[in-house]
Amino acid sequence: MNFTPDELLEGSIEDVRNRLKQIDADATDELIENVVRIVVDPQRAEVVRVEAAMTLGRCSTEECRSRLKQFLGSEDPILRRLATAGLGEDRSDSTILWLIEMLADDINKVRNVAERSLLKRLSHLGTAGIDALLETLAHSDPLTRSPAARLLGQSQNERALAPLLEMLQSEEWLERMWAAKSLGDLGKADAVEALTDRLHNDEKNRVRAASSEALGSLRPENIHELLKHAADNDEDEGVRKTAHEALLALSFEAEDSEVDPFADD
Repeated sequence: MNFTPDELLEGSIEDVRNRLKQIDADATDELIENVVRIVVDPQRAEVVRVEAAMTLGRCSTEECRSRLKQFLGSEDPILRRLATAGLGEDRSDSTILWLIEMLADDINKVRNVAERSLLKRLSHLGTAGIDALLETLAHSDPLTRSPAARLLGQSQNERALAPLLEMLQSEEWLERMWAAKSLGDLGKADAVEALTDRLHNDEKNRVRAASSEALGSLRPENIHELLKHAADNDEDEGVRKTAHEALLALSFEAEDSEVDPFADD
């Protein structure tokens, strides 16, 4: 780094952001203090405050983590959101649990950033992270349960299968929709029967559409029959379109697999 701690606070937005990107775990206490000053300064541009929070995450030191933890407990939702963005850059197992807790924040933007940060760290979920997400599926707020379902699907952990199948039967259509999408991401053939039932019988069009997408991902033997029936017969135009697009995707993939670009070599 070719700048002093005081110089970090000076210059244009891009100057400050570029300096922040150069900071690593060897940063001095004085420099970290100035990074924190940027995070908490409401007069700073948001992109600079986000970069500063991400710098604390990239530093991956106990001091930087403690600062982010402090912001997670702030009454200011902006600071909580910045902290969740910063933790997306951290690589400590313990901070995964902090992010999962933020899925229950009462501010939607904080929950959204926490989910995005967790998506960046799927490979670090480990057993503790999966346990915590499974517990979050029982949270009282569907806006917290839904991102937990999405993350469990993306994790492709087989322990998520039974809870997601149960969620697929929820009275809340939003939960059924995200359970269907997540089961498609999970990639387990055991979900085909339940998804087929939702495709044929769910009263909510978005759940039927999500089920058709999920079945397109799982590709059971009768997938073309299932999607063709939905594309031709579903009462909702959006579901018919989704099923048709899934059919097209399967057709394109089949055509691509038959073409050998090196056949003449």
